Amino acid sequence: DSTQRQHRQPLRGVDGMSNKEIFSIEIKGIDEMIARLDRIPDEALDVLEKTLVENAHHLINESKKQCPVDTGRLRGTATVGKTKRRSRDVTVEAGYGTDYAIYVHENTDAKHSIESTAAVARRIAKAEAAADKRYQKRVQKALAEGRRPPERKPYKPTAKMTERRAKHGQKAKFLEDPLKENANYYQRRNEAALRDYFANLDDQGGGPSGS
Repeated sequence: DSTQRQHRQPLRGVDGMSNKEIFSIEIKGIDEMIARLDRIPDEALDVLEKTLVENAHHLINESKKQCPVDTGRLRGTATVGKTKRRSRDVTVEAGYGTDYAIYVHENTDAKHSIESTAAVARRIAKAEAAADKRYQKRVQKALAEGRRPPERKPYKPTAKMTERRAKHGQKAKFLEDPLKENANYYQRRNEAALRDYFANLDDQGGGPSGS
């Protein structure tokens, strides 16, 4: 059961972010399936916890594809928190560590469709590195053939290269929407992880022994 409860609170247990406000969404374990068991061993909760963390990282990766970008600061604070256990349930939080994340997330009237200046800089740097690599190959070829190496010309990006291009997919609800889109997928992974655990336990002649 993936909950969509939203938070603004300090995210504990994340290096370098303990004092920052965070907007996050909590991904829960599967309450109903666990509730059907009289007792559940700690090892089963360990399995569920591992799967939840994997789900949270998947959610963050999907969320970052939709996260609005200007300077890149907001997207750069995307993080997965530590898991929490309450009785027979396990939860993990995924969110963003800036004080304005929730306002960007909830502002559905804002239009976020242009690349950031940081993205442009990365594209230019990548193109410059590729040009340098091509030049080095030409130098090696010239030397191998006993010729003088070609003159090195400074890299100059084209006007098109420096444009901030339209970037589709950046929008509000960039954390909530990916959770909704993947909720069934996460549910199936949770259930499969526990089914596999108990199936292996039955094969070994064991059963839930309590926590």
